[in-house]
Amino acid sequence: MPLIRRGQDYALWLKLLKEVEYAYCINEDLAKYRSIENSLSRNKLKKLWGQWFIYRKIENIGILKSVYFIVFYAYYGF
Repeated sequence: MPLIRRGQDYALWLKLLKEVEYAYCINEDLAKYRSIENSLSRNKLKKLWGQWFIYRKIENIGILKSVYFIVFYAYYGF
């Protein structure tokens, strides 16, 4: 698991997906998400910055592609 403060689970999934040939979606909830007042993921702007960090520093994605992903993330995430 990457040693980062935010988005460790997401960065781990990205890493794992690089190691397999195929991944399949299932239409079933496997976990519940809860948000408490002072949690790391509560602040959406900091979460957005964490996503940017993962794209640029962990995944080494270029600027234009990272901008595309951030716009997509922001549109569907907010």
